[in-house]
Amino acid sequence: MLAFGLDPDKLQNFDIGAPLLQLQLARQGLGISFATELVVRDDLACGQLYRVPIPSQLSARYYAVTAKGPVRPAVVTFMIWLKSVTDQLPKRRLE
Repeated sequence: MLAFGLDPDKLQNFDIGAPLLQLQLARQGLGISFATELVVRDDLACGQLYRVPIPSQLSARYYAVTAKGPVRPAVVTFMIWLKSVTDQLPKRRLE
């Protein structure tokens, strides 16, 4: 984080309770925000936001669940789309 001019010992956390507002503040240069790559992909691509590497042992996994019984065609379509989007994300390994 020091490479980005951020001293972890001097950072303060303010939870404003609205993730999208917090992200907008980061876009305006008024702080940093934690977000999934999927949410900020376009911001990263155009250079509006920058990835700050933070070592972490945290990992997230997502599961899609449905009620027992037949799955509606709209749900199947959504699941196929969601998988296609997430398959494009870089695979990360915990180190």
